[in-house]
Amino acid sequence: MASTEPPTQSGPQTLPADVIDKIIERADAVLATDAACEGSRIVTSAPGVIDVMGGITDYMGGLVLGMGVSPRVHVTLRRRTDDAFVVHCLQQEHSATDAGAPHIQFGLHRELNDTPSTQAFVATLDDVTRMWATPIVGVLHAMQATSKINNDVSGASIVIDGDMPILNDPAYRAPLAVATMAALAHLWGLHGDAAEFAMLAARAESDMFNMPGGLALPAVANLCHPGMIMGIDAKRVDAVRHVPLPDGVAIIGIDAGVRNPKLVDKYREARTAAYMGRRFIEQSLRDRGHSEHLPLQPLATINTELFREEFSGRIPGKLRGSVFLERFAGIEDDQTEVDANATYKIRSRAEHHVYDGDRTRRFAEAMQKAANANDREALFDAGDLMCNSHWSYTQRCGLVCVQAERLVKSLQDLRGSTGIHGARFSGYGCGGIVVVMIDDNAETHDAIRTVAKDYEQQLELKTTMLGGGGAGQFSFGIHEV
Repeated sequence: MASTEPPTQSGPQTLPADVIDKIIERADAVLATDAACEGSRIVTSAPGVIDVMGGITDYMGGLVLGMGVSPRVHVTLRRRTDDAFVVHCLQQEHSATDAGAPHIQFGLHRELNDTPSTQAFVATLDDVTRMWATPIVGVLHAMQATSKINNDVSGASIVIDGDMPILNDPAYRAPLAVATMAALAHLWGLHGDAAEFAMLAARAESDMFNMPGGLALPAVANLCHPGMIMGIDAKRVDAVRHVPLPDGVAIIGIDAGVRNPKLVDKYREARTAAYMGRRFIEQSLRDRGHSEHLPLQPLATINTELFREEFSGRIPGKLRGSVFLERFAGIEDDQTEVDANATYKIRSRAEHHVYDGDRTRRFAEAMQKAANANDREALFDAGDLMCNSHWSYTQRCGLVCVQAERLVKSLQDLRGSTGIHGARFSGYGCGGIVVVMIDDNAETHDAIRTVAKDYEQQLELKTTMLGGGGAGQFSFGIHEV
């Protein structure tokens, strides 16, 4: 059903009018039966996102390089006459006998009254529903917890749609959170920029998934451009740079279909240990009378030679949390804390941030050189940096997934012969999304599909391909009908 009323939108449109009409038509099939809905339909859209390089260095001040992919998440909502929030998901498969698309209902002052009650509500949902519902519940909770909204706001009926597959990964959660916030902000007449949206999405990731997420991937979902790698300073969302993909090169994501079940614990341990390493470096500076260098710059920005010569040897390889706490009051991180009963691999976790921060900067330089001068050697160097980053993720940080490692190794083994330049775990590591840089031609895409098919058959898992090229939510704007 084509829209008959003139639309309003804030930002250049990135999808054809007939596609937007189809999004509205599909949403109307759900919303039209809801007597509590009133007013215009508000449509937003954001691309799935992948971390190309940088990843977890975001919390240590590192440059993070991300991209939007072609599959997108669409959000359509209407104001309600009551204070309820009803969320429908057209992406989740359901039988013809179901009464409409899968949906949930909640209220800000009931189920989302505070963090424990919000987490308890999410825990009642089944596994698939939790994947699409939690980002929306999380951003509403974050908006409420930060006083962006109060309990007096109107309710909304929200429809999730799009061709971005439902994944238990920030690749899906970040665009859904950003698109939802943009639509709700428009509905309620709120003002917010990319930095605020990213901070709210990161707050939702931390509170709902116990994963202290960074600002980078939500910012990429909002601001990315097709054919460009977006570089973002993890501490400054306004400090954005775009690195062009060289001609004939593509970066894609492959969801490996499996994640280490201990992902949360492993990620939090690696993060805590890195902050512990930072404490030892600061103490060594004080002990040697170099307090003028305090506070210490973020680990991911420290010169690698300086770290190797001055700091690495002053950080213990392993240490019991109780021993650390006898010497230090704690760590600077407000998202994690040292467990007195745990043993931490401090030096290797700190090393990852120093060396991967450097690798990410050199990767951006190599890609820029490859794009400017069609320099294949620079492209090979960039692929090397991706593979070395993957080694550091798994060996220095322990962010391992044995099954998904087989997919990465199969891809890396084909470097140089099939147009595959590099492959690494993306985001939090421990499996999930594998990011691959390739020559953008039929032969290489066939090779990728063959590797994925063999991996699926050997491990009885299902992979999902995510091609590059998406434009951010800001480029789509707000479409109101």
